Amino acid sequence: MRRMRFLLVSLLATQMFGVVQAQQPDKGQAADTCTEVLDLAKYAGLADDILLQDDVEFGIAAPLMSTAPTADGVLSDGEYAGANRCYFTYAENENPGHSWPNLDNLDDGDPDLTSYMYFGHTATDLYVTFEVYDDFLDHDFPANSFQNDGVEIFINPDLDTADAWGAGKFQIYVDAAGDGDIEFNNRGSTAGISAAPEDDPLPGEFWSAGLPFEDGSGYVVEIRIPLESLDTAGGDEDDPVPPQIGDYVLINTAIDDNDEDDNLGGQTGHHILWHHDGAGSPFGGGEVIWTVPLEFTEAISVGPTCDLDGNGECNAADIDALTAAITGGENSSKFDINGDGSVNNADRTQLIEVEFNTYFGDSNLDLQFSSSDFVSVFSAAKYETGQSAGWAEGDWNGDGQFNSTDFVVAFSSNAYEKGPRPAAAAVPEPSSIVLIVLAIGGLALGRRR
Repeated sequence: MRRMRFLLVSLLATQMFGVVQAQQPDKGQAADTCTEVLDLAKYAGLADDILLQDDVEFGIAAPLMSTAPTADGVLSDGEYAGANRCYFTYAENENPGHSWPNLDNLDDGDPDLTSYMYFGHTATDLYVTFEVYDDFLDHDFPANSFQNDGVEIFINPDLDTADAWGAGKFQIYVDAAGDGDIEFNNRGSTAGISAAPEDDPLPGEFWSAGLPFEDGSGYVVEIRIPLESLDTAGGDEDDPVPPQIGDYVLINTAIDDNDEDDNLGGQTGHHILWHHDGAGSPFGGGEVIWTVPLEFTEAISVGPTCDLDGNGECNAADIDALTAAITGGENSSKFDINGDGSVNNADRTQLIEVEFNTYFGDSNLDLQFSSSDFVSVFSAAKYETGQSAGWAEGDWNGDGQFNSTDFVVAFSSNAYEKGPRPAAAAVPEPSSIVLIVLAIGGLALGRRR
């Protein structure tokens, strides 16, 4: 009945179209990366095992989340804590993030389209969320979701690739309008779909909601899929076998995008997570090209924010890792310490002053800036040599060297001999600072001679 009501509403809706101009922000994560990397060693030879078109070259982890998100089309702060965030750009037209050639005559990708995707699961549900950035949105054609910008996900839970959309295979499509106009293709098992329903869905139903951003820069689509819908045994509705930790399903995704000069109210861009040479769209090509494993993994081990190199400790090497990321343009989200979507010196300040709770100049990381730090940095003999230096060797401003500009940064906080940050201490007199700098100059001259 729900499906019939939905179809009737879709058929009776007034046809109209509209557009929203937008500017795409710089989100600050390196393209085609995920915060949690899936080990693909276990998937070697998967193509031979289940008759896939090609072997597996890319996979995604869906970690266990302690707190379930809400599929309401709004990304709240911390809502996807513990989820795997991946960033894809479609400008390079290379996997992952490839345009379907049939709708890309120049085969040159889509430079204005990027997306974050969030993957995670709880004990009962799989969550797949699209955060799409697009400088032109076509989302006001209510008669058919496929005539709007929107997203699609294709799922093969039983890993059978030879049953032509057989039991348990399904496609979910949600458009960018956020008006509840959601369509689905589910061949083989009963499923309902609705936009942020008030009541809990019955087994086999989906929750899904999409909303455009207020500034018109893109839209969010959140999809909640009950694990009971992912029948790994082949679509037996009476006795489904949902995936457990360590299991995986095969997926593909697509983003449909009409640009300003395209046929609005049509489908002129189909941008796929993973495209195979000569293959059709994920819809037309079927499950033999839904080749991305989505593995249900244990919860992500979340260590201290300051442990950037993953060794379980917070030390100078972590500051150096962030410095290298900033200078090298490695914009992985793990280096976005302040969570503003960019990796820059603001994150370095956050790391040192908040996560380490210390001051610029504290080279030995004893949580205070004192004369012992000078002993430490001058022992490294890097001052004014032009050699590469790290935090413990005097590079306090993050330019990779130890020189007079580092003292400008260190003394600007008036923290010298102030003690640990939580403690109150007198600020040194200006004359004291002058004497310190003069002494440093003398040390440098003496070393050079």
